[in-house]
Amino acid sequence: INHSYLFFKFILLHYYSHPLSQTRKMGKKSRVKTQKSGTGATAAVTPKEMMNLISELLQKCSSAAPSPGKEWEEYVQIRALVEKIRKKQKGMSVSFEGTREEFFSELMAWAAECGASCDGFEISNFADEGYGLKATRDIKAEELFLWIPRKMLMTVESAKNSVLGQLYSQDRILQAMGNVTLYNFFFCSSEALFFFSREVQLRSRVDLLTHPNASKLPLKDAFTFDDYRWAVSSVMTRQNQIPTTDGSRVTLALIPLWDMCNHTNGLITTGYNLEDDRCECVALKDYKEAEQIYIFYGTRSNAEFVIHNGFFFEDNAHDRVKIKLGVSKSERLYAMKAEVLARAGIPASSIFALHCSEPPISAQLLAFLRVFCMTEEELRDYLVGDHAINKIFTLGNTEFPVSWENEIKLWTFLETRAALLLKTYKTSSEVLERWQTISELFTHVINHL
Repeated sequence: INHSYLFFKFILLHYYSHPLSQTRKMGKKSRVKTQKSGTGATAAVTPKEMMNLISELLQKCSSAAPSPGKEWEEYVQIRALVEKIRKKQKGMSVSFEGTREEFFSELMAWAAECGASCDGFEISNFADEGYGLKATRDIKAEELFLWIPRKMLMTVESAKNSVLGQLYSQDRILQAMGNVTLYNFFFCSSEALFFFSREVQLRSRVDLLTHPNASKLPLKDAFTFDDYRWAVSSVMTRQNQIPTTDGSRVTLALIPLWDMCNHTNGLITTGYNLEDDRCECVALKDYKEAEQIYIFYGTRSNAEFVIHNGFFFEDNAHDRVKIKLGVSKSERLYAMKAEVLARAGIPASSIFALHCSEPPISAQLLAFLRVFCMTEEELRDYLVGDHAINKIFTLGNTEFPVSWENEIKLWTFLETRAALLLKTYKTSSEVLERWQTISELFTHVINHL
């Protein structure tokens, strides 16, 4: 929640750090439709009226962080201002007519022209999962079936060499944050049709910023909050790291066609071939003709998938929940516990994770909990006892418990802490039933021990 809230503030701060200015025309007019007053547009808004709202919002977003517990109150205030601006900007967007399917043939033709692989799959609609790649022939596991050359990619490097280059050279935000560069590069690119064919609606970007060099950018008609939010979401859910042209470092890139693949559990099967200067993907498993081709997006939790990719994966083998734990400095044994933890390379206070898979906790969390639940005698044994150094290295090993009492104590503590955290959320009966199952599992573990 905090991650989403802070990101929301950042987007507002960056978007509204430049007021709206005059616009100019650009694009394929035959495919562009501007919303008119009869289609939901509001009455004309004066520049002064809009600037007053934007200034108020900018001040709110750039003010000092609220005190603990006041984040939601500030969010409500920010949201109210945003909604006022969105209402006044209604009808200013420019959108492309037609459906996404109409552009798929152009996407495939462009990919083939650029030297990408287009044999063995096609873009298809998979109901609840949306669009993805469907095998048009049998594909073997580990077979190289998809490659995308660099010239098809939209990267931070290519942004520097584009119409955005002059603004990039003078804007510190663009220089420091590659993702922000991609947001703006997307606005300026006439090839946005191909890069974001998965989006709900193909749209073109809009408006000018007041930076002197911004007047040279091919943006048009209206740089609205909704448009910027859409571009941010489009880039966030598709950006990936690839090597720079010289291979000396990594840069962010958008990889068309490849990003049509949907996610499943597995291993990373995509890499970058510097010799051939292209992104390559091998099959995760055997695929029969007409089956959907999946790739593995990485070991993200469902919370991270929702924030960064916009979906929830029900069977996520890597799902986990963050939990903050720490030894209280007011505790009598704090110094001893902190010292044992320090020797094990673990901070006295940190954010850990509870995993849905086995094992449910990491070796580091197991070590922390063991120290957290140690008696004074056990702490002394790990500090100055026989083989104390060796014992430190076994703290995270499940086969070397401190004592059975310690083991039962740590699992009981963890169960209680998780139950307290769960009670802070409004839950459905189904969630409560699942928690009961988890609680029974904890009890089973404790009884087994």
